[in-house]
Amino acid sequence: MSQAIQTLAIDSTVQLAYIDSGVPSSDTAFGSDYITLFAIHGFAFTAHIFEKLATVAKSSGVRLVAIMRRDYPGSTALPSADIQSLSTATDDDKTAFLRARGIEIALFIDKFVEAHKVPPPSESGKGGGLAIIGWSLGVSFANAAVVNTDALSEAAQARFARYMRSLIYLDGVQTALGIPNAAKFWTPVIDESIPMHLRVPFFANWISAYFAHGDVSTRDPDAVEYVVPSPARAPSIYNMSDAQREVIIRAESAWTSEFPFMVLFERQFYAAYQRAAFDKTVRDRLPKMKVLALVGGSSASFAFTALFKMQEEDHARGGGNINFHILKGGNHFMHWDDPEATLKAILDSMA
Repeated sequence: MSQAIQTLAIDSTVQLAYIDSGVPSSDTAFGSDYITLFAIHGFAFTAHIFEKLATVAKSSGVRLVAIMRRDYPGSTALPSADIQSLSTATDDDKTAFLRARGIEIALFIDKFVEAHKVPPPSESGKGGGLAIIGWSLGVSFANAAVVNTDALSEAAQARFARYMRSLIYLDGVQTALGIPNAAKFWTPVIDESIPMHLRVPFFANWISAYFAHGDVSTRDPDAVEYVVPSPARAPSIYNMSDAQREVIIRAESAWTSEFPFMVLFERQFYAAYQRAAFDKTVRDRLPKMKVLALVGGSSASFAFTALFKMQEEDHARGGGNINFHILKGGNHFMHWDDPEATLKAILDSMA
């Protein structure tokens, strides 16, 4: 059974829906100093995709709050005029649009922290505080939230500086980071030979599959499988009941606002990623923040396009700005199929 959707008003006109694993028992490893993870979902999939991770989190002394982005169930819809204008928007307009989405996420987190008395980082540094997880396209929203905390009140900025422990790119796709596609890149979403009404169902099957890659440690694009999934393990959507798929997959949201946003914002996504990962001003504003790129070893190709580029850029800046971890055997839905291993990798990165 799906977790109940709750809502939080961030101002007089906008509310964001969310699911919440709740306060963990005080007899877990972290005691009353539980860690709070705020997770942001990706393209065509709702916050319910984090339900299995939420269950594992609560039993591990972690609270997981999965935010439903705008135009997804329970959250305030974006004005249709704003979406329609994206195709002709200037770069400044697009920057302002992404900034507004980031501020909404940051406001939600700050209001939740205050309303629920979320514990700050403990003196030992092991417990408390918060992390923001962006999964897939959600990475672009996570970056936008992090780089725009300076738009919040002084009190909210101070809370972020004190609480923010980690920014996590959970199988971040190259699109969400503004990284150009590899020459061999393919996805059902942009394949015009597939009828429009079939693209999201095809995509859901394909993106949740497992892929057999070569030696990706070489960072050789030819080591990556770009199209054909491995038959060794069924796609993650077959580990979902009909009722779960009904609340998790959201084709309507994908086409009404997500697709134009996803294909038109490369420059804005890249700028936000560069600032979140490497900009000294942002990192000084959030002095405790670490950045983790967590990639499934059997994920689709775009996770490796992103990984190779992030490794290259981190190395060019002396290294250590981003921590990298490949979860062996994990796919794009590692948090659904392997929530225990996914949570462990996340918590290990925060230690």
